[in-house]
Amino acid sequence: MIIGLHARLYRDRPDQPTKAGQAGPKTAIVYLPGPNGACMVLIFTVTVFLSACLLFSVQPMVAKTLLPVFGGGSSVWTTCMLFYQSLLLLGYLYAHVLMTRFGRNAQMIIHSVVLVTALAAGILYDTPTAPPNASTFPVPWLILQLLLVSGMPFFAISSAGPLIQGWFARTGHHRAHDPYFLYAASNAGSLIGLLAYPLVFEPNMGVSMQRQLWLLGLGLFILLAIFAASRTQRPEKLTAKEAKRRRKAEQ
Repeated sequence: MIIGLHARLYRDRPDQPTKAGQAGPKTAIVYLPGPNGACMVLIFTVTVFLSACLLFSVQPMVAKTLLPVFGGGSSVWTTCMLFYQSLLLLGYLYAHVLMTRFGRNAQMIIHSVVLVTALAAGILYDTPTAPPNASTFPVPWLILQLLLVSGMPFFAISSAGPLIQGWFARTGHHRAHDPYFLYAASNAGSLIGLLAYPLVFEPNMGVSMQRQLWLLGLGLFILLAIFAASRTQRPEKLTAKEAKRRRKAEQ
């Protein structure tokens, strides 16, 4: 649903009439042709796939570290669910504002700062801590620990889906106007992230090793995301006829 929204948002749009009652020449916003190789498509696909894997694997990993401290009561699970759902919506809102309110260079700078901050937070705050009586009234302490241990990394990754798809739509690639294959990559990454944790990671390694691997994945994702942002092109306004001819030439 989010992908469909952004795909429509960044399509060519006709200009408004120049004067009341007079329609000016129809123009469209297009993006100058960029690198059309399969390598770029692969990198964007891997970036979306990896972000989904990280997003769906961090939650059970954090839960495993929190249970010994806060217990497994209903208030703990409910708080965790509401926390991550709220952060997911904030990530989508951030992606929308970034894509619609800022230019290309500002997007790269702002999101690079967010990604680096997320990695630093993930490295610095790795173990939840709370006073001995935290399990008596766990919600305030739990929210604080969720923010410290996984808040910033989760927020940065949750914005990846709509951001990467929006950036791909601006690359000038001949498939840029049909980025729905990235939706399939995101779904595949989500499924693998959900299945890999209970079947592969949890039975075979401790929480510390799990977190180290997850942070390595986050570091790789940051590099790929910055590359993806750098591939966007500056928009160019053309007449509808010229835009159509340009697209045919690209294909």
